[in-house]
Amino acid sequence: VASQAGLFGACVQAEDLYTGKKQWTITPGELPLAHEYGVCAVDEFNLYKGDKSEFNNAMESGYIKISKVQSATLKTPAPIIAGANPMNGNKKKWIRGEKTMPYTEQIGLDFAMLQRFSLIFVLEDIADEERDRNIALSMIKGISQSSSEIVEEVEAEIDMDFIRKYLAIARQFNPVFTTRASNYMATQHAQKRQKTVDMDNLRSHRQLNSLSRLASAIAKFDLSEIVILEHIQ
Repeated sequence: VASQAGLFGACVQAEDLYTGKKQWTITPGELPLAHEYGVCAVDEFNLYKGDKSEFNNAMESGYIKISKVQSATLKTPAPIIAGANPMNGNKKKWIRGEKTMPYTEQIGLDFAMLQRFSLIFVLEDIADEERDRNIALSMIKGISQSSSEIVEEVEAEIDMDFIRKYLAIARQFNPVFTTRASNYMATQHAQKRQKTVDMDNLRSHRQLNSLSRLASAIAKFDLSEIVILEHIQ
């Protein structure tokens, strides 16, 4: 489990190259060191014991502040992917059913934290014979005598060199929203906020930012200079 110092940064004593004396300095953590075109992945997020407000600042503002023996402001431009087991239930699997606790409560994170994530996926372990067989074949193809036959049965992989080149070109685009797309997104957002029944879980304006980033990403993937209605939908 990553520590607060390992993720964000810490004050440590380091030897000065000129004087040979030790002095306090800032050592950035994994998140400030992650490149803006990369991704910072955090596993076992439910076990993180540090101040989660640091994550809020990093995802909301794109920087964090360290104020201990030394003070510094560190940029955190990389997106965050966090994996977590449910903190309720049996601690390993999500519990389904109408009478069970909602997923948002099973994950054990407060609403302010959940709002910072553009997308949230719940991965359920459900038995499916055909899918489970393909997973098993993928796992054992490297240690099987018939690995060549197994490769033919598993869905072909996309060439990674092609993906890297394609994304490099897509990043050069900076699409803008058409008037129709902007009006549609604003109207839908306002209507969904109006329909919210539970005021404690009122749809946040941050979700509009998430939607705009996702729509822009799809437009970039289309190598488009504009974001149209179809990208939002």
